[in-house]
Amino acid sequence: TVVGREHERHHLATGRRSTGWQCFRKRLVANMIHVRVNGFAAAVVCGMAITLSGCGPKQPDFEPLHPVTGKVQRAGMPLAGGSLRFTAVPEKPEFMIVSEVKDDGTFSLTTVRSTDTRGERKPGAPAGEYTVVYTPPNVDQTQGFAPPITLPNKVTIKAEANELTLEVPAR
Repeated sequence: TVVGREHERHHLATGRRSTGWQCFRKRLVANMIHVRVNGFAAAVVCGMAITLSGCGPKQPDFEPLHPVTGKVQRAGMPLAGGSLRFTAVPEKPEFMIVSEVKDDGTFSLTTVRSTDTRGERKPGAPAGEYTVVYTPPNVDQTQGFAPPITLPNKVTIKAEANELTLEVPAR
């Protein structure tokens, strides 16, 4: 073995022969170090292989998603900017259904896995009943914080293309 050859080189270099016990002890320690280093390297390689192969906690599958677009308004006038968050009833914390509200008050929902580190985002939302929270834009820190507003009525998304008009109550 490699350890045995190194031990023999030690004998030739020093000109001394170790006793049987000393030889045994040196070879044992050298083999233990060899196994420990190689074992650690094997563990690192296996760990990297598992990580790179995608093994690990499985991401939940997306339910069938349906297009959801619409407009956000207050007293019939479009609200410019902000964001929407739809929360399923009952809640499904593994998914976030969100949208930015454009300057003309329009939006288009997307669904994101809350556990996905890659940020995979798909257009649409699963069919079902939702509570909706509108968060106004905070454009100027000197004007203070505008708190989120929970819409009073639940929204139903159907298993088809959906066009919604969301009425945000006055504060």
